[in-house]
Formats: sequence, structure tokens, C-alpha cells
Amino acid sequence: MKASQGMKRCKYCKTEIPREAKVCPNCRRQQVGKSKWIIIGVIAFIVVCAALGEGDDQKKEETTATTTESSETTTTETVHETEEITEATERPTEAIDIEQFKSECQELDYKSICRNPDDYVGQKIVINVQIQQEMDGGFLDDSTYYRCNGNDEYDLWAGDEYIVELTEASQKSDNLLAEDMITVYGEFTGVQEVTRALTGTKDKVPNIKAVYIQLN
Repeated sequence: MKASQGMKRCKYCKTEIPREAKVCPNCRRQQVGKSKWIIIGVIAFIVVCAALGEGDDQKKEETTATTTESSETTTTETVHETEEITEATERPTEAIDIEQFKSECQELDYKSICRNPDDYVGQKIVINVQIQQEMDGGFLDDSTYYRCNGNDEYDLWAGDEYIVELTEASQKSDNLLAEDMITVYGEFTGVQEVTRALTGTKDKVPNIKAVYIQLN
């Protein structure tokens, strides 16, 4: 039933009450319209969305700042590493004091270094020998090797045998040829296995990495 002019019906007990009444005189229940709650709900939803959006923006800013800082740190470290590598590359190799090195070299007993090579590896040695043969290092080995012999009791230079390794860092007083008499100042690096061309037998020969070779 439609309410009289200036009146409305209670939402709950349907009693006719004044339109401006907020509480029903009959059932004592508040007369709050749905629109009010809808508006309140919409406002609350907007506030919550705004808060969540602000939180997301803050997290994004923090993530971006962290990523930027990490990238800057990595870039700085990379630059430093590059500078260090460049500096190490450009730094000239320290020249060996030949006279000082020569003074530290000594003659080592041939049988001792052949019998117990590990006891002498790394020691500075000087030998007087004659070049018998020049050999290339071969694949992936840029060194040049000289098969040499020390002098014997008959002065035929067919005595103790050595392999002398000549690297790019080695220094020599002149171009070397077969049958040259030389004095080698270097480092004992152990024994090297040599296969004889005529007999096919194998022998272990002391290997000397030359630092300086003097043509006698």
C-alpha cells in the first residue's frame, strides 16, 4: 500500500511514519537507506585501492632503486677489473738481472740430478756444453730445444747429455749453430724422455730452461 503524502513506510514493520523520521516509532529500528551504505562502501573501496596502489608504487620504487644500485656496483666492479687487467697487460715484464742470475747459478752433479731429479727441480744451474742438434718444440710448443753434450776425457764433447730449452724470454749472446760451444745459465726443470733414432731406445735426459746462453 502506498504511503500518504509526507509519509513513508518503515522498511521493517511497514508502519506508516513521517518521511523525515530516522527511527520507526513502532519497531524502533533505524531507517537508513541503501544508498548511504552503497556510498560508504564505494568510498571504502576507493580508499583501500588507493592504499594498495601506493604500496605497490613504493615497492616498485624500492625494487628499481635496488636494481639500479646493484647495476651501478656491478658496472663499477667491472670497470675496476678491466682497469686492473689493462694495467697488468701494459705493465712491462721485469727484466732479469743477468749478472745477478749468473752469480746464483752453480754446477750440479750430473748423476745426482738424473737419479733424483725431484730434489733439484727449480735450482739455478750452469753448464758448459756443445750443441749437437737443434729441435723445434712442435705443435703448441713455440720453444726451441738444443741437444747438447758436455766434454769428455777425450775432449770430444761426447760426455754428459742435456736438453737445453730456449724460450722467448731466454737471452743469448749470438745466433747459435750446431757444434757451438756454449755456457748455459738456467733452471733445472726435471728430466725429459728422449727416443734414440737409430736404436729406438729411450733415455731420460736433464732439461735446462735457459735464461742466458753465452757463446764461447
